Amino acid sequence: MSGRWIYGTAGWSYKDWVGPFYPEGTPSERWLELYAQRYPGVEIDSTYYRTPSPSMVKGWDSATPAGFVFSPKMVGAVTHEAFLQNCDDEAKRHVEVLQGLGAKLGPVILQFPYYRKDEGVNLEVFLERLLPFVERLPRGVRYGVEVRNKPFLKPALLDGLRAREIALVLVDHVWMPAPPAYLAIPGIFTADFVPIRLIGDRHGIEKITKTWEKVVVDQRARVRAWAQVAERALREGYDVNAFANNHYAGHGPVTANQMNEFVSGGAAADGAAHD
Repeated sequence: MSGRWIYGTAGWSYKDWVGPFYPEGTPSERWLELYAQRYPGVEIDSTYYRTPSPSMVKGWDSATPAGFVFSPKMVGAVTHEAFLQNCDDEAKRHVEVLQGLGAKLGPVILQFPYYRKDEGVNLEVFLERLLPFVERLPRGVRYGVEVRNKPFLKPALLDGLRAREIALVLVDHVWMPAPPAYLAIPGIFTADFVPIRLIGDRHGIEKITKTWEKVVVDQRARVRAWAQVAERALREGYDVNAFANNHYAGHGPVTANQMNEFVSGGAAADGAAHD
């Protein structure tokens, strides 16, 4: 592998993890510190809801070792509420606060919703908003764009992102392609890094459980398929950031561990199981 392999979970602050992941009795103030002893990176979902304070960002930095990678989201007020209009100042402020992480700041993810037909947002409209906006974002930061409309995965989007050195986020979501289908799309890697987000079927798994202390859905075959995507990207020299959500199988750390074992152990290629 010639690219850098970063993996982990979507977030670290879950009381259901105390016992199965964090030692019993561990105070929440130590969760990130302990998490960072086991994983090289983490996705931050909370930054979608609000811009963190500089002191909070400093705390994240202090709790983690050199080389650790945070992949935060752009605030939803920009991507969802404003849909990239008249929000440049808010976006800039959000990114500048995140830059307090220094070298630990990984890809900032611009996650967009699924657009229904009656909303009038087709690919052309989306790109008219997206491409000028990303050119105005602060430089020196990696950005990833995540879409939830499968028909958007066309050359116009991929070429537009590539020209601006922005990554398409490869997301495992009920509305999006399976891993092999992503690889079948020419030019699917649009920057020098590849973000992978294992989200799964949120509504489906919440019919089974709403606590996140154990796996309740066997996703090993699917994780192995995603490991093949990661391995191909790594072989071709791309950095890969892969993060697993609790909603994917029931307990994010197990999914993250499986992904790492399949990638690091070659199981994605030979079909062996490491559970």
